[in-house]
Amino acid sequence: GHDHSTELTTVCGHAPYVKADLDLKTQWIMTLWLDDHGKVNAFDGRLLALTDADPFDEELHNKVVEWENKGRAELDKPVGCSSVGLDAIALHVRQFETNLGNFFTDSIKSVHKTDVAMYNSGCIRGDKVFEKGVLSKKTIIEMHPFGNVVVKIYATGSDLRKYIEKQLECYGWCGNFVNVAGLNYTYSTSAPKGSRLVKLTYPNGTVVG
Repeated sequence: GHDHSTELTTVCGHAPYVKADLDLKTQWIMTLWLDDHGKVNAFDGRLLALTDADPFDEELHNKVVEWENKGRAELDKPVGCSSVGLDAIALHVRQFETNLGNFFTDSIKSVHKTDVAMYNSGCIRGDKVFEKGVLSKKTIIEMHPFGNVVVKIYATGSDLRKYIEKQLECYGWCGNFVNVAGLNYTYSTSAPKGSRLVKLTYPNGTVVG
C-alpha cells in the first residue's frame, strides 16, 4: 500500500494497523495489552518524528549496512540492457506516451501473449531519465517498486474505449494516464470529462469499438 501519510486504524476493537509517513519521517512505538486469550484489550501508540538530531545507534547502523550489502549483491545482478535512456520523469509519464511506458506495456504484451496491454502511469517511478546501458534488478525495482500483478482478461473494443475514457477524467498528476501496447490513441485535455478520447485504433489503423 501507499505510505504518503501516517495512520492508526482499528476496526471493532481488533489489533490496530499503523503506518508511518513516507521517507522515514516518522516512527510508531506501539504498546498492546492482551487478554488471556491473546485478544487485544487496549493499545497505545506514540508517533515520533525522525530527524538528524536523533542519537546515532552504532549497532543498529551496522546491522542496516550488513543487510544493505546483502541486498546490493543480489540487486546489482544484470537482467538486461537498453540502447537508449528510459524516461521516467513523473511529469512526462503521467501526461503522455514515453519510451519507458512502452517498454513496460510491450513487455507485458509479449510475455503474456495478449492482443493488448495496459499499464497505469502511477506505477512508474524514479522521476528521472534512466541512462542507457545495463539494467540491473535494482534499476527495474527503482522504475517499478510495487508488487503489482498482471491480470489477463477478455474485453471488447467498447470496454477498452470506456476504460481509457474513464482514466482520462483525471489527467495531469494523479497517475491514471494509461500506457498501452497493441493500441494507439489520441486525446484532448481541453475537452470535458467523458469526451477526451478523440481516437482509438489498432496498430493497423482499424478503429476500436
